[in-house]
Amino acid sequence: MRRLLLVVFGLTFLGCEEFFEQDVDVDIPDHQPKLVMYSYAAPGDSLVIVLTTSIGVEVPANLWELWMSSATIEVVKNATETVPVTVNTSDEFFPFFVASTDLNINDHLSINISSEGYESISSETLIPNPPMVQNASYAGRRINIEGDELAAFSFDIIDESNVESYYEVSVVSVWTDEFSGETFENLSATNYDSNLPWINPPSDNGFNLRLFFEDGAFEDDEITVEFLADVWELANPEYFSPDHNVEYFLSVKSVTEAYYDFVTAFGFHEDNQFPDLFSGEPVPLPSNINNGFGVFGAYSETRLKIDLGDLDD
Repeated sequence: MRRLLLVVFGLTFLGCEEFFEQDVDVDIPDHQPKLVMYSYAAPGDSLVIVLTTSIGVEVPANLWELWMSSATIEVVKNATETVPVTVNTSDEFFPFFVASTDLNINDHLSINISSEGYESISSETLIPNPPMVQNASYAGRRINIEGDELAAFSFDIIDESNVESYYEVSVVSVWTDEFSGETFENLSATNYDSNLPWINPPSDNGFNLRLFFEDGAFEDDEITVEFLADVWELANPEYFSPDHNVEYFLSVKSVTEAYYDFVTAFGFHEDNQFPDLFSGEPVPLPSNINNGFGVFGAYSETRLKIDLGDLDD
């Protein structure tokens, strides 16, 4: 019986090997280039618009050749105000457009873009209310299921009533350069983890720098969110003096559905750049750009300061 099982297993393995080694011809349709737009609106900022073009999978191209610095762009705020748009070419390889206006919560923005040789594109977005967040805290270090020592954080969030809400969470470090006086900030944590099943940590170039979740599990209610993250300064205290001037904040953003769908799908796309036997398949990226590709999203942010205590603890 044992020998029979081994023979059956061997035949099965050989069959699988032949299956995975099959060559399959795929017909790739012709690609008609389209305009691609990326822009995220936030209160207190001007609107930055990145415009590129799409290419087919068989068309070799340098990425910087896709960036566009010439187009007719119309941005309208709250259906009444036409916002002036200029191009910024300070970086010759990666130009972008700026719609100069002070954005506010609940501003509605519509955009129309045309360029010779391409079909015109359009989209719209609405800046959401900032999330209602309180009681952000650092709870020391914890060991996750894989044996990694990570920083533990928690916060309470009150969901906005009668609205489908989407959230982005990150730990942000802010510091001032002692020589120039310039203030910098950075996403300071990686490898987010949580035992809450509805938490989604998409990848960012191999490192999940943010958490995402929607309110389906606690709609119109209040909930405590707990998560773990690898904060570099906590894992490497020997590089920092006790009087370091870095401050830490919990950043929670209310984001639009288009923003949420695009960024989380792009995270799965990033993960699939490192395929194994059961992954690596293409991930279709959602788009809310009419006649084109990309995303026009918006967000509002609430920040709460976090005391990380003594880095040597």
